[in-house]
Amino acid sequence: MRKIPYLVKSATVAEITDVSGVVASAIGEAALGDTHLNTRVQDLNQLNTDMLRGMAKGRTKELSAPLNTADSLRDNLFRALIHFLKALIYWNKPETAPAAELLMAEINKQGTGLSKLSQEKESAHIDALLQAFQSPALAQALVTTNLVSLNNDLSQAQQGYKNLYKESAALESQKGEIAAASAIRNHVHENLRKVIDYLNVMQEVDAATYNPLALHLAEVIEGLNEKIRARLSSGTAEPDEPAEPV
Repeated sequence: MRKIPYLVKSATVAEITDVSGVVASAIGEAALGDTHLNTRVQDLNQLNTDMLRGMAKGRTKELSAPLNTADSLRDNLFRALIHFLKALIYWNKPETAPAAELLMAEINKQGTGLSKLSQEKESAHIDALLQAFQSPALAQALVTTNLVSLNNDLSQAQQGYKNLYKESAALESQKGEIAAASAIRNHVHENLRKVIDYLNVMQEVDAATYNPLALHLAEVIEGLNEKIRARLSSGTAEPDEPAEPV
């Protein structure tokens, strides 16, 4: 009889995930009809699934790059609006200067340095500004200054940013419900040990039924243990994570 060894404690998250998946699959294929063992395997499969989700969990804010791009777009359009209005005010033509001053006064209520604020605060101010621009007087001022198109572009950029922000928040919320793989690894490792303990005992009780499975799993785990020991003795680690103990 060949006892199944424990997986060494220095196994990485990826290694624990791989070997626990192999163990669960081998037990399923063996179809021993062992209710207790099947329950253990179900637990192991669930933990393995959770750990895989944890490994895939993003390490940075979701959609941060698209959000920054969308934020830069609305910043540039807002600056362009200010520059056009200031140019019209300096030009001081009676046909356009009063309308430009009216629009600039509304912008000053929100502030001209919105890009220096947090993205969330900037959004609130731009929303307020765009809402104000819908009033009859300011809407006419946009027509007079020929800035309707620029205002529409700013409105679209703002809506695009808000849509991305909502999507990012939803993804962040989902991600928060996924435990990090490193937080689950101990549970997977412990569950795997319990499966091994049970199979080693059952080999003694019913060798004919359990020995073939135990022999296969012993070879799998011993092979991985040798690989891990070789890696540790050479001082190297997996490229995606340090080989720290469980």
